[in-house]
Amino acid sequence: MNEGFDIKKLHNLDKSELKKIINTLSSLDIIKVVVPVGVEFIVNSNLLVDNFGDGFKEIQDILKQQYNQLIDVDYSSDIQKLGYAFIDVIYLLGDDIDNFDNVDFFNFDKNAINEIFSNIENMELLRIIAPVVVNYLLSLDSVKQAIEKTGFTMEDLGLTSDIDYVYELMCIKGIYGKLTELNIKRVDGKIDLTSINEDNIDGFVDELFKSNIIKKALPVVVSSLLSSNMPEEFSNIITKEEVEKINWEKEFTPLLKAAATLIKTNILNSENKVEAIMNLDDSIIAELGTNLSKSELFVNNLDEIIIELLKTILGNDVVYEKLDPSKGEVWTDQEIISLFKAFKKLSKGLSFELSDSEIEEMADILSSSTFIKKNLNNIISSLTGELGVEIILL
Repeated sequence: MNEGFDIKKLHNLDKSELKKIINTLSSLDIIKVVVPVGVEFIVNSNLLVDNFGDGFKEIQDILKQQYNQLIDVDYSSDIQKLGYAFIDVIYLLGDDIDNFDNVDFFNFDKNAINEIFSNIENMELLRIIAPVVVNYLLSLDSVKQAIEKTGFTMEDLGLTSDIDYVYELMCIKGIYGKLTELNIKRVDGKIDLTSINEDNIDGFVDELFKSNIIKKALPVVVSSLLSSNMPEEFSNIITKEEVEKINWEKEFTPLLKAAATLIKTNILNSENKVEAIMNLDDSIIAELGTNLSKSELFVNNLDEIIIELLKTILGNDVVYEKLDPSKGEVWTDQEIISLFKAFKKLSKGLSFELSDSEIEEMADILSSSTFIKKNLNNIISSLTGELGVEIILL
């Protein structure tokens, strides 16, 4: 009885034998005759328009302009490359080819991925028709509407007619290679970032920004993510205009490393994120300080962020002074680390029953932060209920 074709069965066949079949098919003389004739018929007739509507007229016209290139394509070679890529995909997915829920997309064999992309990249036909097909798809109202539902436009995402989409496809190969080095896992159908390898983030970001689409789209996407995920009290601090002015090739690495640190603490899933920040372990604070001090976006807005944090802890009655860069007061890694440690101590309340060692620790933490020294008396007044305490830190 005929059970029909089962693509999973191909995985059980010898790979070299499958490639021999592809070699035989791609070298058939009939391909060298029939395919060019078919191309000539499609290009010089109204087949696309007659069967698929006026929307295909632009594609038909472009194909006519590229007729000579299409006829000169080595279709036997392209069919062989496409066949090899197909076989590699079959072996890569294995028994999970019909159940993507079980596929760990973050840990494919990097060499197999490179082989697939290299075969596709070297197809002559792809280089000719990819821009035509992609630009047509992007011109469809249904595609535009789908993208607009996400809150973005084509231009926002860098999907413009001047993009080299074959180059972008090859960028994906490099990005994926670096992605596999981050140790991202898929557990029970969910992405697990808790074991991410921060040492390899630099290489991943370098590869990421080789893509012109990503260079254009990232500022807009980041702005949207910030506005939708930032706690309400911080939502007006970082503006869209500021985000789009940032040099994201430099900015993305420290922010990604800081995000990786926060993910490991599970702080992003906390109901009270401000309280969770105030209870961070000192080693986590040190990592955050090191990375956040390298972020232009964070440092430029840190005064406002810290003041909002203080308002959350102490209320809105305290008036704060910001750092003054003209006096050499800047947000260094040590300043950020000291500040977080100080807030961690102060958020637990001020006690007059501290031991000598606790007093010394508190003094060291407070005196190492310029921001705290500028604002300590106001903070202490708030914590002690206006007892008239004044502290001078040298």
